[in-house]
Amino acid sequence: MSDAETIETSAESTSETTVSNVAPSWRAELPEDMRANPSLMKFENAESLAKSYLAAEKLIGQEKVPVPKTDADWERWYRAAGRPDRPEDYAFAAPDEVPEGITYDETLDRRLAGLAHEAGLNRRQAERLRSGLMEMVKEGGAQQRQAAEAAQLVEAQAQADAERELQAEWGSATMARKQIAARAVSELFPPEVVARMEAAGLGNEPAMVKAFYDMGVRLIGEKQLIGEVTPGETAGDLDAAISAHRMRHATALTDRNHPDHSARLSELTALYDRRFG
Repeated sequence: MSDAETIETSAESTSETTVSNVAPSWRAELPEDMRANPSLMKFENAESLAKSYLAAEKLIGQEKVPVPKTDADWERWYRAAGRPDRPEDYAFAAPDEVPEGITYDETLDRRLAGLAHEAGLNRRQAERLRSGLMEMVKEGGAQQRQAAEAAQLVEAQAQADAERELQAEWGSATMARKQIAARAVSELFPPEVVARMEAAGLGNEPAMVKAFYDMGVRLIGEKQLIGEVTPGETAGDLDAAISAHRMRHATALTDRNHPDHSARLSELTALYDRRFG
């Protein structure tokens, strides 16, 4: 064998040995459409692929956005979520319309901005919260107006019912006796008590009006109270006054020996003179 043949045979043998020593790729066992996927090229062997898969599986089970644990974590989270740097950066604008009976107060907006910033709200969240609060205020104002209107209707109906009840009992003397009752209240009670009774609606209660009328006539004297309503008095007013006087002082009027007989008789005579004179 010549030297050239020996060299050629040796080269072929070495080449065959090199090829046989190279291990086949782990991807060779994969289907052809997966074998050349670029994502698999970075893995040198099946072991590295398995490790990567297990690590990814652990991440899949975790929360996508970790819950902050410290104040510093919360601050970073708030900033990342879009919270402005300062409360005034919410820049709340005055509403175009304010519900009836409500006055816009810029101070409340500043307080709301401070609370929103403390809670970590972004501008969109803070504006939605403010809008919802304003709707609640608007609805509350409407309900209050409806309640006030309903209360007025109830009060008006109660006054009408009370007037009918007094008219049914007193007839044409109703107005005069109501005036006497009102004057008796002002004479017998201090202003603060009168104000409380009026606020409670006692001045319109038929039972209270009759009680005040009776109380005034008994304690103050009919002459004084009747004398105060002389301007514009009608025949009905005087008839009622005469009837009341006779009822209140029946004993003095019929008993000549009664110490008040002369005074009460003179008062009754004066009433008759005003009525028929």
